[in-house]
Amino acid sequence: MQREPRETPALLAEFQAARGINANLDRAIEKLEGELSNPGALVVRARSLTERNAITLQVVPLSLHTLDATARAFRSSRLSGDGARAFGTLSSETDFDAIQSRACPI
Repeated sequence: MQREPRETPALLAEFQAARGINANLDRAIEKLEGELSNPGALVVRARSLTERNAITLQVVPLSLHTLDATARAFRSSRLSGDGARAFGTLSSETDFDAIQSRACPI
């Protein structure tokens, strides 16, 4: 971001299309916007910022272009703040039937 400062507005523009879809996603975008607006903190928080950027870049297209149950499960596991990012740690409220029927429509 420091070497290519024009990339920051482009990145944030990608996130704007998903505003309002989910409160956790909105908070993640707001946090990234705040951190990206403070160039002095970029070096210190580079790894954390990179991780959150990557997660948000995954969540946004899922939220915009995939089955709602899939997007909800992914958002919940990545943005809810409970740290459950490992395989097999989805919430018991996940609509597994909807996700499975999309993967195996037969």
